[in-house]
Amino acid sequence: MLGILVAVVIGLVIAFVYTLVSKKDGYNKSFIIGLALLPAIVASVILLVGSNVARAFSMAWRITSSN
Repeated sequence: MLGILVAVVIGLVIAFVYTLVSKKDGYNKSFIIGLALLPAIVASVILLVGSNVARAFSMAWRITSSN
């Protein structure tokens, strides 16, 4: 749980720095939200998979065969 919290904080810092850097060019708010949430999503997937290779392949199979 601490890992996800740290990932959220890092994502917010990245989003904040991006807004400061791209202030003159403008930015899309959806992109900023994605920048803030992506590290937390990745950390959640890593925590779910852990070191279980079978779980990783089953998650990948479910994602690719959802059509």
